[in-house]
Amino acid sequence: MRSRVARKVVCAALAGAALLCASAVHAQTAVLLSPPDASEIRELRVAHSSTGDHASLWFSLKLYGGADDVFVVVPAPAGAKVDVSTDAWFEALSAGTNLRILPPTSAPTCGTKPAPNSYETIGVDSHVETLAPDPAVAVRTFAEVVVWAKGEGLVLTMDQTSRLADLEVQGNRFVTVRFQPQAGESVTRTVRVSPTSQLTAVPLLLTSAGSTRVPTTVWAFAAGRAWPANRPGLIVDTAKLQWSPSGNSAHSNYGVLWDSMLAAAQGHAWIVDSASHEGLFRSTPFAGGTDAIPAIGATYFERAAGYGDASSDYQGCAARFAALEWSHSRVAKACGRGDLTTVDPQTAPACKEEMAPGETAPDELRCGKIADDLAIALSAATPADTWLTRWTGYIPAWVTRDSEAVELKPGAAISNVLTCSTYDKDCGADGGAGSGGQSGNPNQPDGGAGGPGQGGAGGAPPGGGSGAYGGSTGGPGTGNPYPPEEDCYDCGGGSNSTVYASGSCSGDSSSSSGSSDSCSGNSSDSGGDSCSSSSDSGGDSCSGSSDSGGDSCSGSSDSGGDSCSGDSSGSGDSCSGSSSSGGGDSCSGSSSGGGQSCSGSSGGGSDCSVAKGRSGRRLPPLSGVTLGLVALLLPLRRRFKR
Repeated sequence: MRSRVARKVVCAALAGAALLCASAVHAQTAVLLSPPDASEIRELRVAHSSTGDHASLWFSLKLYGGADDVFVVVPAPAGAKVDVSTDAWFEALSAGTNLRILPPTSAPTCGTKPAPNSYETIGVDSHVETLAPDPAVAVRTFAEVVVWAKGEGLVLTMDQTSRLADLEVQGNRFVTVRFQPQAGESVTRTVRVSPTSQLTAVPLLLTSAGSTRVPTTVWAFAAGRAWPANRPGLIVDTAKLQWSPSGNSAHSNYGVLWDSMLAAAQGHAWIVDSASHEGLFRSTPFAGGTDAIPAIGATYFERAAGYGDASSDYQGCAARFAALEWSHSRVAKACGRGDLTTVDPQTAPACKEEMAPGETAPDELRCGKIADDLAIALSAATPADTWLTRWTGYIPAWVTRDSEAVELKPGAAISNVLTCSTYDKDCGADGGAGSGGQSGNPNQPDGGAGGPGQGGAGGAPPGGGSGAYGGSTGGPGTGNPYPPEEDCYDCGGGSNSTVYASGSCSGDSSSSSGSSDSCSGNSSDSGGDSCSSSSDSGGDSCSGSSDSGGDSCSGSSDSGGDSCSGDSSGSGDSCSGSSSSGGGDSCSGSSSGGGQSCSGSSGGGSDCSVAKGRSGRRLPPLSGVTLGLVALLLPLRRRFKR
């Protein structure tokens, strides 16, 4: 009773210091920006392994804006090792789980018959240069994080502060990793934490999404199908899949279905793209046997060797891993390298790789240098029982989603090869062939409406797919496994991919009628948000015109929504503008409306900034007095919570 009363007193004091007495949470990263609000998170990729008696996680962020420094605060228990992974890791996971959409087996009644063995690829796996972290990382207690953040001029919200405090009570310390992004778009190198305590949830973002939703891809390694426990796990109904028979840019309506399903759940759901055991170890033929989805293991080792992150004998490594497909011999515990840091090694026993009789050595899953991610993912697991499940979705704008509970759901494998049931009946007024537009891309920060199609002579254009999960037309044949570098890691996709994605300002759209956001072209009739348009400069330009009623993130705006670039004559906030020259990203302009203006005009250089956000939507930062109280009262709170 005494302890209960004392706890109430402590909680009351902490509430006065803007620290909430919340229940325990799982969280992944708090992203702190310097200057505050100078950049936004545009995409999140997470891999999560919960096998045997410990768990590991990987994450990478796409950022956009002009922040000088980005600090990622990672909770980790004592003894955990923090490393960077090769870029081949998420690329291989993408290559092996991206969806392939096939046209119907029958011939269309109008339009152009699909070429033999044609297909559409949903998602991309092309290589982009990632941003390496500062090798000097720090491990801090909660109180030290509070003081450090204040000294660096970083903003910690009340919610972040409360949750970080809870994480320390659970036994975590905080690893602060610093990145120095370039102006415009940056993708962080993959950071890995292993092992952590057994996780029953996929850690996501402790930081709220900004003005645009954050597309999120989750890969989960588990002893069966890993399913979201608290939010719906949805599967696209192939009976609703349609293939456009018009012209050279044939595509399906997968993006439309993906976007509409998540929109119906207001973003609080996941699309389960695939779930299988075999895809980890061997390739899957499709398209009449003329092409195959590559095995994740072989792709990982090959690409890692190509980047200089693995042994040159990657084929031998791939063969050893493939031989484990039906092995019931448990993989012995694998330890990370600790290249960045080891958390409080003096308070926890060092990780040791000790094999029990009959176990498989973790080295059988490694390939030299830093190519050890498969060993970590299958640490303490039985290979024959291990599945990989992929979810896609997004964190809605202004929303924090710190974790997603996971449960094992019995059932059959979910294939990532889908066949359309019917054709799109709109073939143009004259029945002539036209060229359809690209589908939207799920990796767009705002969904991305597809570009319009070009109708045949005298015919009405059939229009592009409007959605958030874009793809591209593929066909048989082999190509360079390492395509030319793109300006973002979801802008292209190898020999079969022409996807447009975040940061790519290409195409013109004059008649987009979908409700999803548009990230390419000029939009004059869409009701959704417009994020990019045509570019007159040598670099990435986010400018154009928008006459819609939604939020505009580039170009000029004559509406009442928020404008993030170009000239603004409406009442929304204007934060960036048009660019007519210069080699860098430009996001500045003039504002004549009643909203807030964050930057002036820019004629060149590399100067990009992101909107600070709608008034009242962000939580206020903590004051210096509050931070001091938090640091002083935390030991009492920890004592009574225990």
